[in-house]
Amino acid sequence: MNITPSSPPPLQIVIKLLIIMGMKAIKIGDKINMLTVDGEAERYKWGQKRWTCLCDCGTVILVREDYLKSGRNKSCGCYNLAKSIKHGMSNTRFYKVWENMKNRCNSKKHKAYHRYGERGIKVCKRWDNFLFFKNDMYKSYLENIKIHGEKQTTIDRIDNNSNYSPENCRWATRSEQGYNTSNTLSVIIDGVKGDTSFWSKKYGVSPNVIRDRMYKKRVGRSKLTLKQIVSSPIGKRPATPSAKKLSTTSPNGVTK
Repeated sequence: MNITPSSPPPLQIVIKLLIIMGMKAIKIGDKINMLTVDGEAERYKWGQKRWTCLCDCGTVILVREDYLKSGRNKSCGCYNLAKSIKHGMSNTRFYKVWENMKNRCNSKKHKAYHRYGERGIKVCKRWDNFLFFKNDMYKSYLENIKIHGEKQTTIDRIDNNSNYSPENCRWATRSEQGYNTSNTLSVIIDGVKGDTSFWSKKYGVSPNVIRDRMYKKRVGRSKLTLKQIVSSPIGKRPATPSAKKLSTTSPNGVTK
């Protein structure tokens, strides 16, 4: 009986397997696309390793380790499902905000790419899908336009050096957003002029904390002085200018 040797696997499969084998080991807490690794699960009966993962949408699923590494599983399935849903908002300003956000980070042809994509600013994987962006930001968008109007409602990154993501974005007017850029956050305190980085090094307060305090001061949500903004330690509530020292009077008439 003649035995015909099986044909070798296609080159693409070999390359993909080598890439997967060369990837670093997965550990609890890793974020891969929209999945966060929560724990090791029982192996398949044929020995393949599996992990319990939490999807950004809140669903818990079991995923094969090789599927995680290769990117075959990017979510619990909600990502592809959401792409197939018609949202009917393609002609709205809110959709254009999302579209422009992605273009200035991903398209080298965009006029502002050098200030975003070239600097390493990215859009989080969750917001690659418009419906997830809408789920995270549309309600606050509507609230903001009631106060400032649609043209004055722009998406703003709290940390000007970090990515577009739910935890780092809010809505702001054009003037408020300009105030949050790295080249405009310069103030004079006790005759000394410095930007966020300068005051952070001087007092040991995080630049992000200083920017957030500056923003709140700008929109009237903080009564702190400029010096308190840049120097007050995190977690310690500084006294506001309106705070008054209480006095007490003892029985013998002496004020303390």
